[in-house]
Amino acid sequence: MDNSAQSSQTAHASPPINRRRFLTQLGVATLVLVSGAGVYRAFDRGVFSTATGPAFEPWEHWRTEPATGAMRLLQSAILAANPHNTQPWLFRIENNRIDVFADFSRHLGTMDPWRRELYIGLGCAIENMLQTARSEGMDVTVELDQGRLSLDAAGMKHAATLLLRPSSPLNSPLHEAIPFRHTDRSVYRDDPIAGELIDSLLLLNNSPDIRVVTFIRGQDSHTRLSEATVAATEFIIADSQMSHDSHRWFDKNWEELQRDRDGPFIDTSGSSPMIRAVVKMMPPMPDRMIDQGWLSNTKNSVITSPLLGFITVKDLYSQEQSIQAGQLWQRMHLWATTRNLSMQPINQLPEQVDRERQLGMENSTARWLSALIGTASWQPTFVFRMGYPASRVFASARRALNDVLMS
Repeated sequence: MDNSAQSSQTAHASPPINRRRFLTQLGVATLVLVSGAGVYRAFDRGVFSTATGPAFEPWEHWRTEPATGAMRLLQSAILAANPHNTQPWLFRIENNRIDVFADFSRHLGTMDPWRRELYIGLGCAIENMLQTARSEGMDVTVELDQGRLSLDAAGMKHAATLLLRPSSPLNSPLHEAIPFRHTDRSVYRDDPIAGELIDSLLLLNNSPDIRVVTFIRGQDSHTRLSEATVAATEFIIADSQMSHDSHRWFDKNWEELQRDRDGPFIDTSGSSPMIRAVVKMMPPMPDRMIDQGWLSNTKNSVITSPLLGFITVKDLYSQEQSIQAGQLWQRMHLWATTRNLSMQPINQLPEQVDRERQLGMENSTARWLSALIGTASWQPTFVFRMGYPASRVFASARRALNDVLMS
């Protein structure tokens, strides 16, 4: 899912890389860029452009071209976190009502067979709209549709209704954080997170069906969760269908990114500027190389993160609770942004749980998670890490309002 705090220029921006590899990559980048054809190619591939162009205009328009009424809420909705930047939402506005629909054509296949993460993404969009409504002088009643998540959901499905009424504007720091919230996939600084900040994070939960569990670096549970997340990453990479369904959303070049305006891209990978430039200049990498890079980054970033956490629910396949979990994640991430903290979803373990269930395998991962938190009554639906940023964090591409607005 999409996105975190503003940058802080300190050490440990990325894990150390092999010196010979560094010099080789730097030499390749220099040789290509100094030639006339190379400069043209660099511009064409976005080497000198990061988080710019039509695909990133919604972030800027939120600040410079604010809409009014219900459209202002949708301006915020499309900037919400979501799985793999699939942006699986559609909206319809009628008078003082906004209907939210799940767009199943944009789900992640075997990476999210029950569409659980898709509904979490819808919850993130709803939360952004709620925060904006308060600042814009609107009172909102949210009506979430009841139902069970399904393996065969297709087309689109109504998920929620927002009923709007005039009210007095209320200052919302979380609303102000919306255009600055970006996912930070880099290695975080070593600084520990103060206990009072963790307490404030936990107080953001307002649902009896949701519970947050945290793990502090240095605790045995933190190490065990880190190692299990790496193992779950290896599980996904080894599953050819999961790997394929994940890579289907990757934009291979700058032109595709500006055209499709969705999916992950190298600029949001947490890699160093040099690595990003080299990757943009070179031909598309094979999927197996991308997988190995993901695995390496997971190993480097998770174990060193000051805090890991679960968002847990009472019913893993409740449509309503999935949306509520998404609302909480968005609220937590916005709050973290106001505290100059970075966050990233690391959902490999819940994805492994879903895949094992889909294949009829023994539910060993679900049992392991229950043992880690000490109960089977709460089921992790979302895993995250948090820490202080060590490098600049960039926005992800976003579709325009017209692309998600139903007539």
